[in-house]
Amino acid sequence: MSKNVFSTAVFFILSLFVFDAAQAQTDYTWESYGLSFTVPAGFSETANTDEKFEGKSDNAQIHLFGIYPINDASLTEDNLKEALIEMAAASGMDVEDADAIEFNGFSGLYAEGEIEGVPTFFACMLDPNGELNFIVTIVHNNADAALNIMKSIQAE
Repeated sequence: MSKNVFSTAVFFILSLFVFDAAQAQTDYTWESYGLSFTVPAGFSETANTDEKFEGKSDNAQIHLFGIYPINDASLTEDNLKEALIEMAAASGMDVEDADAIEFNGFSGLYAEGEIEGVPTFFACMLDPNGELNFIVTIVHNNADAALNIMKSIQAE
């Protein structure tokens, strides 16, 4: 009987370590634009240039997290929906409607859909400083992790 109790205790302790590792987060800063965000543990950066920041986390089932600057002064709240639909289509995502999003000083629109059959968050965010705007794409099989990444984006 004590062998079963010991085995159960070891299993429980190892489960806690695995759970903690899966929940761990890492802070990142995209130096080119002073954006910071939190990504799941095991995140690997695949691009970090002035044109894009991209990465993924196999552990958290984030297949692509990408941020792309839009240097277009004509992009405003008034034409943001049309721009989002057009940019999403260029990425392979069919969007008919979008919802307002507001967090950490950013405002904009987001849509949920699929790219190549995989769930995707797609957002156009207006820079709180009004100088530059951003597209955020998160292709995932883990909505909670994707939403956590999205909500963590902030200008420094």
